[in-house]
Amino acid sequence: VAGYFILMALIGFIYSSRQKSIAEFITASKGLGYWIASFSARATGESGWLLLGLTGMGFAVGLEALWVVLGEVLGVAVSWLVIAPAFKREVDRVGALTILDFFEEKLGDRKHLLRIVFSVILLVMVTAYVSAQITATGKAFNGIYGWDVIVGEVIGAGVVLLYVTTGGFRAVAVSDFIQGLLMLAGLILVPLFAVIKAGGLTPVVEKVSQIDPKLLSLLPQGLTIPAVLTIIGFIAPGLGFLGSPQIYQRFIAIKSVEEIRKGTWVAITYTLITDTAAVLAGLSGRFFFETLKDQEAVYPKLVDLLFPSALTGFFLAVILAAIMSTMDSLLILAATTAIRDVYQKVFKPDLSEEKGVFYLRVLCVVMTVLGLLFAAMKLRLVFWFVLFAWAGIASAFCPPLIMALFWKKTTKEGVLAGALSGFLTAVVWKLTLANYLYEMVPGFLASFIAVYLVSKLTERRGNVVG
Repeated sequence: VAGYFILMALIGFIYSSRQKSIAEFITASKGLGYWIASFSARATGESGWLLLGLTGMGFAVGLEALWVVLGEVLGVAVSWLVIAPAFKREVDRVGALTILDFFEEKLGDRKHLLRIVFSVILLVMVTAYVSAQITATGKAFNGIYGWDVIVGEVIGAGVVLLYVTTGGFRAVAVSDFIQGLLMLAGLILVPLFAVIKAGGLTPVVEKVSQIDPKLLSLLPQGLTIPAVLTIIGFIAPGLGFLGSPQIYQRFIAIKSVEEIRKGTWVAITYTLITDTAAVLAGLSGRFFFETLKDQEAVYPKLVDLLFPSALTGFFLAVILAAIMSTMDSLLILAATTAIRDVYQKVFKPDLSEEKGVFYLRVLCVVMTVLGLLFAAMKLRLVFWFVLFAWAGIASAFCPPLIMALFWKKTTKEGVLAGALSGFLTAVVWKLTLANYLYEMVPGFLASFIAVYLVSKLTERRGNVVG
């Protein structure tokens, strides 16, 4: 673990001398290759949810969790094959450094209204999300080494802050590549060794079938309406890959559309392998633990059972990699939103490059401190926010982005209506009807409908997509 932390810090220092401009700090001067960009996008998109959440789902519902894998693979495929190339061409054409630059330039929003509304949504959600990642870091240290949670939180957050502030987005992307490799290895090894220890695949299947035959079915409830809604809910998280800013910043930073084409199959293959392995790891856990008080503890418990203590550090590094690969991206996204998208573009257009980079670093520190404070306070509200953060951000950003790219009659008023409608629908749905359908589905529908209807009502010369 110490070696892993030292490596992350070293990456930051290696790239620190390059951080002389805002463009370098937030986009790596648009110089990422496809291997780095694809691994960084996938590691950021998955977070600790992949190792803890999806493995826990595999333990709880069995093969039915493969619908989640289908949704993720489809989302990644559509994103890389269709949306990302069009997005990359447009951001390079208008000289955008952020997704909010894209919206403003594409739609001619000279009053910065879109920029401000999108920024508020992002900063609220990202603050909560960062605090959750910090908490997860503390729990990882506590669960494996027995350290005090707060100590683990401070150490984990401190390491992330160190390489983000010193090396900027380039350090984030390179560290994500290494973290993605760790996640890949950790997810393949656990189900593989679980089957070996169980004596083969047949004993696992027989034992799981004895516990509950439905665990081995893709459609345990048949084709009833509740079953269909469940499947739609499982597939729906993949929609978040169609325009969420923490992921699409990689497409701004990648060298070219050609690099996106090369990275497409890397991203799809990575998603298919890691997500499927996570489900199978959770399902294999049923052979060893028929029931668990905390189903999301199945991955660390399998690690403890299957591997000698000498390898504990490696698997803790795997868990930390999943968490930190998301935390670093959220920190730099929040700093970019506050300094580049709001302060520079709205209030201080003549901001110097040197001061801009300094302020970006300061904001990373501020966001980390806020995250630590929220995590230490253990406010229920924070974790409630995180439950719909992915859906709220995706519902606000993805439909407007897709419409702005592919429908020429999209207006800035339509995009504004879509962002607010999608976000608010996801929030209200989470509060009232979340037990029936994942809130991203109605959030997406409301956003698309609002963009279309309001764009039709406000369509006029000079107010549509450029």
